[in-house]
Amino acid sequence: MTDTVFENIRKECLRIEEDVLHSGKSHCNASAMWSWIHYLIGIPMTIFAAWAGIDAFSENSQFSGYLSLITATLAALQTFISPSDKSSKHKSAGTEYFRLKNQTRIFREIELDESDKTEAKKAICLLAQNRDDLNSISPSIPYLAFWLARKGINRGNAVYNVDKGAN
Repeated sequence: MTDTVFENIRKECLRIEEDVLHSGKSHCNASAMWSWIHYLIGIPMTIFAAWAGIDAFSENSQFSGYLSLITATLAALQTFISPSDKSSKHKSAGTEYFRLKNQTRIFREIELDESDKTEAKKAICLLAQNRDDLNSISPSIPYLAFWLARKGINRGNAVYNVDKGAN
């Protein structure tokens, strides 16, 4: 394999790794955010439901009607927004992106030098196709989740200790 082809494939591996690192961390952040929203809605809903049940047996049970209305509103919001489902989908997407990042790194660091030109081209095309497929099926990333991921990556939060100071 010529040095140019080797270098181009190595650069493409690094691009894929960078893309999927940002996407994976963004999806993990989005998963955490949606999980937090799930609890933000679910905990008050549970408290208001219990309170309404207790208040229903009081002498003035009119307050339980208001609490029940709040509970029903929160339950409808929880169902409509579906934060638990969104959290799960983002977590799965993040996991898949990290899996692809690891596969790409292993190919670049271990397998590439032992590959012939045809094998290496097929491998990088497959890795790129996997990234494109993930991009097309993954849920949209909220901007805040991406911003937090980029900020953490730029601070070095995604670099393995063994790789610090090395390229």
